[in-house]
Amino acid sequence: MDRAAKPLDRTGFESVRKSAELQSSMDRILLGAYGVIYMDHDSSRALNSALTTDEQMLKARATAERTLRSSLRPPLLALRRIKSASEIETLKTAAAITAEAVKEAMRDARPGLYEYQLQSIIEHVFTFNGAPKTGFSSIVGSGENSCILHWNENSRQTKPGDVVVIDVGAEYRMYTADITRTIPIDGKFTKRQREIYDIVLRANQEAIEMIAPGVDIRDISNRVNEILAEGLLKVGLIKDKSELRKYYFTA
Repeated sequence: MDRAAKPLDRTGFESVRKSAELQSSMDRILLGAYGVIYMDHDSSRALNSALTTDEQMLKARATAERTLRSSLRPPLLALRRIKSASEIETLKTAAAITAEAVKEAMRDARPGLYEYQLQSIIEHVFTFNGAPKTGFSSIVGSGENSCILHWNENSRQTKPGDVVVIDVGAEYRMYTADITRTIPIDGKFTKRQREIYDIVLRANQEAIEMIAPGVDIRDISNRVNEILAEGLLKVGLIKDKSELRKYYFTA
């Protein structure tokens, strides 16, 4: 990048400052501005929690003439929906690293391993391939833990016949993948496990085939629900499609 170029040419922003100047720059903006100021900040976790550093700054500088509004999330989310070519390539790399980590966990899986050992294998592949952080807490749930939504204690020792839910994502250059797979700890599903797996696999494949510009996400979700309900009816797990919610949690 040409360091002689103006900030607008290099970054798309008219004014760029060093991070060390953040506090003094914010002081000038907040003390000199009137009307509405939009910014994002760290928030307290509970009503009785101490104010964060950001909240203390806002409280100290707020006056009747200045209205401070902190919600930048809606406009930022709208901007982030469309990805540039470079962002897409970064996301593909994050996904490829994550996929390789899941494959390695599948190759190494065997009864007796602890969930955290599978987690360690996965995260080793992340770091080895240039993704030193996870995008979120790794989920490795075996046996009964495979039915707990967002289980991340990863403390149980696996047993013969277990299925293991792996929900992980490598963070690569601040972009995160998110891959979920269910694997048999023995390397082979039982007949019943295979029946359920195949139902979910079909729903997954049809959902992917439906994805295209202009397609309503609700239509995809409805089709997934339909496939799952039909499958569970066929194998006798439910007696009416309305019972799908017993086994599939969705909005």
